[in-house]
Amino acid sequence: MPTRKPLQIDSDLHAKFGSEAKNHQLTLKKYAEASMGFFANRGINPEEYSPGQAFDILQVMKKSTDRIIRYIVHQEQTVLSDLTEEVIRSRLYQDALLILLLEIGVEPDQREERMKQISMYVEEKIKEGKA
Repeated sequence: MPTRKPLQIDSDLHAKFGSEAKNHQLTLKKYAEASMGFFANRGINPEEYSPGQAFDILQVMKKSTDRIIRYIVHQEQTVLSDLTEEVIRSRLYQDALLILLLEIGVEPDQREERMKQISMYVEEKIKEGKA
C-alpha cells in the first residue's frame, strides 16, 4: 500500500484543485495525479506552461520529435549497423565461395563467361522478385 505524505500548498490553490476536481467528477487525489501525469508524460515544465498558446503545442511537438530522432539514431547505431555488417559479411562469404567454386570446377578460359552467366541469373531473379 502506498504511503501518504502531506503536501503544503496554498489554501486558495487547494480550493481551486478541489473545485476543478469536482467539475471533472474526479477525486482530489485522481485530479492531482492526472495533472502531474499530464506534465510528466509530455516532459513539460509546469512553471513555463501557459494554456492556449501555440508555444505549448510546439513545445510538445519538439520534445516528441526529439524523442523520435533519438530513437532512430539509436536504431541506426545498434540494430541497423549490426544488420549492415551481417549483410556485408554474408556477401563476402558468397563471393569467396563463388570464386573457390569457379577455380575448382571451371576451366580458366571459361571463368569470365561463367561469371557473366551468374550475374545475369542474379539480376533476372532480382527483377522477378520486384515484379
